[in-house]
Amino acid sequence: MASDVFEMKAQEDADILLGVRITNVSANVCYSVKGRKGEAYMELEWVIYNKVNKDSIVLNSKGAGKVDEFSATGDPDVFTQAVSMATKNLLANKSFYEFTRK
Repeated sequence: MASDVFEMKAQEDADILLGVRITNVSANVCYSVKGRKGEAYMELEWVIYNKVNKDSIVLNSKGAGKVDEFSATGDPDVFTQAVSMATKNLLANKSFYEFTRK
């Protein structure tokens, strides 16, 4: 439930609402004095609600991220990359496209 006034206003104005939860995550991160590097894999479950026709759909997407070189932000970067890829995979999903075009 939204508690921020701006967030609530954005939900009122939106035709489509998205909810997401992480259903699976695995990571292999190496910590060193030089920084961190590694890789991560995530599976996300999306609930998409169309306020116009009061319909919803559940879709799943997957994503992975990898940082090959040691860096100060290596471990958050692998997770950010994984979520980014999973989001792009959702947007490329034909069912998502068709549902949001109704």
